[in-house]
Amino acid sequence: MLNWMRSIEKIPSIPGILTGLEELARYLYEELGTGAVMCELGSFAGESTEVFARVFSVVHAVDPWVDSCGAPSIQEVEGSFDERARVAENVTKHKMTSDEALALWPDGVFDFVYVEDRKSTRLNS
Repeated sequence: MLNWMRSIEKIPSIPGILTGLEELARYLYEELGTGAVMCELGSFAGESTEVFARVFSVVHAVDPWVDSCGAPSIQEVEGSFDERARVAENVTKHKMTSDEALALWPDGVFDFVYVEDRKSTRLNS
């Protein structure tokens, strides 16, 4: 696990961290039920991926893992994602840009798409 990030075990004891995302995930579970499939565009170290993996049957996580955004190394960031995805077991990793991923799937394939990618030319146009 990344030593420069908070540990997922500590999240419940730290007020406000990921709470909004967890509330969104609970709401989506109530609305979509079991068996829902989602895509996350911009997964980075996998913190939000881990939250979504708790409520969706399949999470497609997309990130090119090329920019560490201030972290010690992109290898460490991607390693954190890989560890979280391995534990979750229902995460499919797609190492590519969001623009590349958007070309893979037709409209309507996902029950929910979470966008945290600021670099996509297709999403930002």
